[in-house]
Amino acid sequence: MSNNVPQDSEPMNALLAREVERGRALVEQDFDRLADLFDDDLVYAHTSGVTQNRTEYLAYAREVFEFLEVRRGTLKIRSLADDVAVMSGPMTYVLRRRGESETQVLEAVAMQVWTRRDETWRMVAFQATRKP
Repeated sequence: MSNNVPQDSEPMNALLAREVERGRALVEQDFDRLADLFDDDLVYAHTSGVTQNRTEYLAYAREVFEFLEVRRGTLKIRSLADDVAVMSGPMTYVLRRRGESETQVLEAVAMQVWTRRDETWRMVAFQATRKP
């Protein structure tokens, strides 16, 4: 049975911190830190419908786009079990293809599934839908 995580709960704060860390790692191009945020079994579904595993996504982030800014709006977190939570909410990426100067703004709604193993939250699934 799922329930809302209280706004001031330790699990919510830890998950929000991990999501902030994910955004920073993308912008700072810290791919080791980014890799640590993802579970080995990551399934990452882009707004285009392309789905990648952890290795493929890390290569994509390293080789295809440069993330200039990552913004998240108000996020809702629902606990599915002690060690599983779903995070959802708005997302804005300001990015450009590597080697190009034109920037793009991608606005979407994202849903993420996080799992806690060894006291560390890692993202196991990500799916984004572009806003019209």
